[in-house]
Amino acid sequence: MKRTALVGLAVLLLSSQVAEAQLGTTGKSGDRRVRAALEEAKIEFQIDKDGDYKIIMPAEGSRTQLVFVISETQEYGNMEIREVWSAAFKTGGRLDVERANAMLIDNDRKKLGAWRLYGTGANQLAVFGVHVSADADAETLRNIIRLVVTTADAAEKEQLGTDDL
Repeated sequence: MKRTALVGLAVLLLSSQVAEAQLGTTGKSGDRRVRAALEEAKIEFQIDKDGDYKIIMPAEGSRTQLVFVISETQEYGNMEIREVWSAAFKTGGRLDVERANAMLIDNDRKKLGAWRLYGTGANQLAVFGVHVSADADAETLRNIIRLVVTTADAAEKEQLGTDDL
């Protein structure tokens, strides 16, 4: 009985390591694949309490933009994807019709990514995000981050005239 329990425990530990190797680490230490790509791209980062990569990137002029590379991945068919996003502005829980229409029109013009709303009420954010392969290499991830930063920062500057996000 004791031996069966030990064999069962060994199988469980091995299978969890195989799953981790396939989907990457999604714990507080962050996905190793993201870390490797960011380090290769020489992009400085911090890991937040959720295990996501928090990056402050230079934007236009002396502006900066906060961007997140999410460690947790999702599967769609045979694809494993993750999200890279940045907040542009708080909506205060209400997005005026003109701005909402402008964001939808802007979505149509983008080759990658889309505007969306995260949260509710006073904490609701307008964010620009891109879904990318979970195995994106350093150059691809750098280009996606640059797209997200440029898009979100331009909207923040237009909407708020500030550099708070």
